[in-house]
Parts: sequence; C-alpha cells; structure tokens
Amino acid sequence: NLLVGKEGPMIHSGAAIASLFPRALGAAFPSLLRLRTATTERDYVSVGAACGVASAFAAPIGGVLIVLEEAATVQHWHSS
Repeated sequence: NLLVGKEGPMIHSGAAIASLFPRALGAAFPSLLRLRTATTERDYVSVGAACGVASAFAAPIGGVLIVLEEAATVQHWHSS
C-alpha cells in the first residue's frame, strides 16, 4: 500500500526530474546561469508536478490548473 496512492510517486518523480533541468542547463551552458534561481527552480518543479498529475490521471487540463494555482499562490504572497 502506498500512502499517497499509486499516483503519488508519478507526481513526485515528475517534480524531481524537472528540478534537475535548471541545474543541468546552468552547468552545460554557463550563459544560462540565470536559470539557477529559486524562482525558476520552483517553476520547473511546479511544471514537473503538473506533468506527473497529467500523466497519472490522464488529465492534461488538471496539470495546467495545478501550474496556474501554484503560480497564483506564489504571486499572491509576493504582492502582499
């Protein structure tokens, strides 16, 4: 039994793989070091988690909504 269901590992692995992209791109292309900020890494993790949701539930619109929710939440906290 998985505590978070069978979809949990799919979402987690999507987020984990996506979090590697800013680091790998920054290491491979030094001109892209601006991608190694906390904001950019959070965006990549959000997109990776959304890809996990979209593939686990076969719901691409659900993945888009997760990214929009995450972006709106972060924007709300920064504007206050």
